[in-house]
Amino acid sequence: MAKIPKNRSDSDMMQGVEEEETLSEILLRKERQAEERARQQAAQEPPADLVRAGLSSAQAEELGRALLELKLALAQDGVQQYRLKIQRKDRQVIITAT
Repeated sequence: MAKIPKNRSDSDMMQGVEEEETLSEILLRKERQAEERARQQAAQEPPADLVRAGLSSAQAEELGRALLELKLALAQDGVQQYRLKIQRKDRQVIITAT
């Protein structure tokens, strides 16, 4: 039987050891890849209609988030059928769900 060397560092002891990827590591890697894809899609230019309206990608995202919040609030109140009414008053654009 070979003698076990003493006073070795962790890296020396683990030299040449290949670890298998665990299920949790695989899932975390896939989740990171999905987040990266989502970030890349969000960084893309907004649709041409919004570009013509003069909205940047950040503004288009903010508008989309606000409309989604409105939709969720209406759904919580039980409103399923609604229309968005868009008005301009002076320097404001008002979107109302009717």
